[in-house]
Amino acid sequence: MIPLPAVEHLSGTSVIFPPHPQVKYIFDKLGNGVEVGNLAQFQRMISISCTMGDLYERLNTMERWLIAGTDDGEGKVPEEVAGRFVTSVFKTYITDAVNRCVSVPNGLEELVKEQTPGGMNESVIRFHKERKAYDITTDALNHVHKRLTGAL
Repeated sequence: MIPLPAVEHLSGTSVIFPPHPQVKYIFDKLGNGVEVGNLAQFQRMISISCTMGDLYERLNTMERWLIAGTDDGEGKVPEEVAGRFVTSVFKTYITDAVNRCVSVPNGLEELVKEQTPGGMNESVIRFHKERKAYDITTDALNHVHKRLTGAL
């Protein structure tokens, strides 16, 4: 099991292997305990938990972009507002995703499909796909997984 920092705020998710009812009970009190049935599943789940820093860097990039403003100096967002806004927006997205995944199989895929064709959100997805950005995410996960399994 790997408790992530949010456990401090009773909102962390910890992967548990081997499954154990008392351990799950404890981690559910600290947020959410997710049991998996074998070591291979555990290692793949832990690979996902290794993206925390990547998410923070993405949020930091967006915050810096807001603070920088436009080339003519307009639109600069104050530092004390930028980070709070970026993290609040992502909290909204995550809340939507969590609610969807609880009730719908393939909930994340469905949320992607719901983006308005030709709309701004869909254009960001297309921009990233054309540049193979999502393939890079998969490559990074494979790299971390290999480190976790001793293949690197």
